[in-house]
Amino acid sequence: MPAGISNEFVGIAKAIRGRCCKWATRQYRLSVESSEEGERRRAQATERARQRRATMSPEQTERMLACGRAWKDRNREHVNEYSRQYHEEHREEVNVKDRERYWADPEKSRAKARAWQANQSPESREKRLAYTREYNRKYQESGKAAESARRSYLLHREEMIRKSSEYQKTHREVNNAATRRFRARNPEKNRQWQRDYYKANPEKARANCRRRRAKLALVMCTLTSEQEAVILSQGCFFCGAMENLTIAHDVAVSNFGNTTRGNCFCLCQSCNSKMGTKSLADMLGQKELF
Repeated sequence: MPAGISNEFVGIAKAIRGRCCKWATRQYRLSVESSEEGERRRAQATERARQRRATMSPEQTERMLACGRAWKDRNREHVNEYSRQYHEEHREEVNVKDRERYWADPEKSRAKARAWQANQSPESREKRLAYTREYNRKYQESGKAAESARRSYLLHREEMIRKSSEYQKTHREVNNAATRRFRARNPEKNRQWQRDYYKANPEKARANCRRRRAKLALVMCTLTSEQEAVILSQGCFFCGAMENLTIAHDVAVSNFGNTTRGNCFCLCQSCNSKMGTKSLADMLGQKELF
């Protein structure tokens, strides 16, 4: 060491040199970040790291992961900011990789998410729920939620139908309660859905109506769609009309008559209205009405 130069001065010089080297390194990385040279260097570095990890022992791997976790804990703000920026710049790529990773082992992904949620503090949990609610609101308003649901349904239709059926069988009361809450909150939407459903499925609508009437009257309802089609194909029992046909009961449901093949026959709407709650024998004695 030259005479007259103190250790303190040497320390300052080294610090300045270290900072200058780091600044020069950052400037170089910025200059080649978007160039082909930068892409090539990043690919080489990634490959070297992958090869090193493949030859590491379990103890070395665990030590490396522990060091990585400790560094992330010390630089949490920096990591979060970098993660947000990366997700913004590579949104589609990240979403594709997340979906592939999830559907490769859905149960493992769900277990990992449950474990992460269970270890959260109350403040973090409330913050996460508030963020999720706001995100879902914006996502639904943008129309992306419906499109994403359609894509997911088309890709995994059979699995989703099977799981939905299993859930409804094992959680019938929960499902019925959720349906009642939805109908109470959205009466007009529910009425419009019923109208559209009845127009598209008239036979199922009539069968549902018969079952509901039978349930309210505490009687049986075993008439099938095939039996209903056979009865309606015979035309009105009284006037022979083949239009506006309905299912009539010999013993009316209000008189505890069952909706079965032996108690049902075909009448047009006009004849059925005239019959009311009378029995078939009573109507045969009043043929002058027809």
